[in-house]
Amino acid sequence: MKNRIILILPYFGKLPNFFPFWLQSCVNNKNIDFLIITDNENLEVSPNKNIFKVTMTFDDCRAIIEEKLNRRVLLERPYKLCDYKPLYGKIFEDYIEGYEFWGFCDCDMIFGDISKFITDEILNNYRFIGDLGHLHIQKVDDPNFRKVLDSTYNREGLSFWDALALSKNCTLDELPYGVPATYNKLFSQWYYSFFTPTHRLYDSLSNEYDNFIDTYNFSEELGPKYLNSMYACDEWKNSLWKRVPYSERKKFVAYKYQNKKLYRCYVDETSGQVKIVELLYAHFYKRKFHIQTNNTQKYIITPNFIKELPETIDEAYLKNKNSLLGGGNVGSVGAILQ
Repeated sequence: MKNRIILILPYFGKLPNFFPFWLQSCVNNKNIDFLIITDNENLEVSPNKNIFKVTMTFDDCRAIIEEKLNRRVLLERPYKLCDYKPLYGKIFEDYIEGYEFWGFCDCDMIFGDISKFITDEILNNYRFIGDLGHLHIQKVDDPNFRKVLDSTYNREGLSFWDALALSKNCTLDELPYGVPATYNKLFSQWYYSFFTPTHRLYDSLSNEYDNFIDTYNFSEELGPKYLNSMYACDEWKNSLWKRVPYSERKKFVAYKYQNKKLYRCYVDETSGQVKIVELLYAHFYKRKFHIQTNNTQKYIITPNFIKELPETIDEAYLKNKNSLLGGGNVGSVGAILQ
């Protein structure tokens, strides 16, 4: 990849227990650099050449934000940083010199092969890539970006800058109301979405369901809860947000990580066939997992467990409750990143 990308993750507090799996999925994307800004002094990221760590406290981070933005900020808890994500290019500008693109991501997710989905051809033709706060990439020194920020209003009608002043999170980093919505409205020719006409390139698994359910990529099994989801309530706001109904019912879902790639494995109930689809990433919305393997290069993720990858993922395996819900010894990972 000719275009250099750096993804920024500020994270303060205790790391999720499957953080080593996320980190290994970053390490495996050799063409992309990751900057972790954290108060976790014991986090070891060397000798991985594409992972960088800056140690600071949350108070230190707040001070940097105020210095770079030249304004007082109301930043009482780390979660409010989500609203500042569109400003990371300014806040952490000292770390993005020499890159063509900067971006941000979450760590309650697993990446697949990012470069397969975000190619140099895409980077050469678009300046703003991604729709939600899980993963976003944009051009350094985009001449349109200040106008986008000044034209953004949240769901309650507050400007981007006024919403920053609130203590609550205002989802300024996401569709259907945040900065991506404004960018797509004003400069759609430079906007690359992870929404295709029929699906998204990733899964984002709702934590309101016991099983893995994506409220966009999955279908009728959503039931009444879908009618209360942001996809149903706010689909009028943005054309990218409108969900296309599926005839295919994705049941008994698990995620396979192997050979530095991520796959959704599921049973299509209509045909009874097991289908495997490669994904850009899967986002798990802070779901809690029991860890049953130390192998961060090869594993399967079920609704409550990260386990050794079975030799065969067939219909019997996916429909077996014990396969999806666990079994075996539960422990915490002591992974060594490779």
